[in-house]
Amino acid sequence: MTHVFAKLRIRGNSNKYRKVLSTKDDIYSNIEYLIIDAVSYNPGAKLDSGEWFMIPEFSKQRFSIDITSGAWETVDYDSLKKEEYGNIDFLFAKNDNGIFFQRVTKAKLVRKKHIWEFGGKFRYVPDAGVLALNDYPDAIYVPQKDLLYFQRFETASMIFKGMEILYREATDQEVKVFLSNSFITLMDGFETDKVKKTNRKLIAQAVDQFSNMKQEDREKIFSYIKEYCPNLSVEDQQFAISSNKDLKMLLYGIGQRFYTTPVGDEQRVANSTITLNF
Repeated sequence: MTHVFAKLRIRGNSNKYRKVLSTKDDIYSNIEYLIIDAVSYNPGAKLDSGEWFMIPEFSKQRFSIDITSGAWETVDYDSLKKEEYGNIDFLFAKNDNGIFFQRVTKAKLVRKKHIWEFGGKFRYVPDAGVLALNDYPDAIYVPQKDLLYFQRFETASMIFKGMEILYREATDQEVKVFLSNSFITLMDGFETDKVKKTNRKLIAQAVDQFSNMKQEDREKIFSYIKEYCPNLSVEDQQFAISSNKDLKMLLYGIGQRFYTTPVGDEQRVANSTITLNF
């Protein structure tokens, strides 16, 4: 049995959840079929077809909601009323395998005239609200494993508010502090307000990486960057940054994205990285 619920866009502390329906049909395919492979979420990673990101111990995350934290009872939910239809924020379907989430945009909540087909017969409905369900949910939570799966961070973060901390941009202050590091020499008027969005995200990652790195490891990183980006090196352990392109290459170096192919000795840069866990 699959039970479908809706979370409403309403303010205050009142119950935001409603019962929609229950059905013996499988609304979504089995998780084993939907998720071919999964990797731990990494802001710098890009998924291949069929892959999903996952976040372990999700119920312990600060952005876990009551539904994924075990603090909810379906018996407490009232049925969805017609006048509440336009306030649906997202749907979630619960069965024995897990909880399947789908965000509902306001564009999908338009009420229109429809001609419905029921068992070979047709019926005109002058005022119908239709919610189309996607073949793939926006997120899947498996309570038995305490795992959240998702493919598009932007959509998942609209359901789980606060999730942005996993994929944040560096603030102006953080960018300013980063650019003031002794290993960076700014050239040609390049400064904080010229740093683009993509590099701000990379800086946020670099700050986290550097905070957990020993000085000897930093020196190894600097030598590694000089090997692959000799044009950035000026003297000692300093790098000249005069553009967003220069900054991006420096940040790629800090993220250890440069590599040389074993056959052909071709130097390359990885636009996406995933940690292998064999």
